[in-house]
Amino acid sequence: MTDFSFRKITSADRTFVQKVLGNPKVYQYYGVQILSERDAIDQMEWYAELEVKETGQWWLIFDSIHLREIGAIGFNDYVCKKKECEIGFWLDPDWWGKGVISEIFPQLLQNIPQNWDLQTMIAVVETENKNCIQLLKKLNFEFLQTIYNGEVKKGKSIDLELYTYHIQG
Repeated sequence: MTDFSFRKITSADRTFVQKVLGNPKVYQYYGVQILSERDAIDQMEWYAELEVKETGQWWLIFDSIHLREIGAIGFNDYVCKKKECEIGFWLDPDWWGKGVISEIFPQLLQNIPQNWDLQTMIAVVETENKNCIQLLKKLNFEFLQTIYNGEVKKGKSIDLELYTYHIQG
């Protein structure tokens, strides 16, 4: 038995999503910041819309022993013609550095929607997020490029790094 598992994220997970994505330690590097109930509702609608439009899917990660929610991982921006999507994940800071994503990632590969002909996953990460970059390398993501001034956050330009993971067919 593994220590961590996942299930599809649902609207019932809104309180947890709001708690974690409202944490400054998390949104420091993550592209979503939830500061209100409306923000949380919008985020849950985004997760649901991905599935309806068949452009992505997100899962809630939980501790298999205590059944405690600890984060989320998923795909979005699936492009059929390119056979690629973006991968993202976030965790409650209490679970950082405990091997959660390293354990979940191989399981996630087994849950790619069957109707997708997915060959490449792309991870977009801020250059300052050294822990995430280290994790992506550990998971065998390959550095693709740096996008200088790729995003503006709190009025400041930030650089982004792109990593790719090629799925073995």
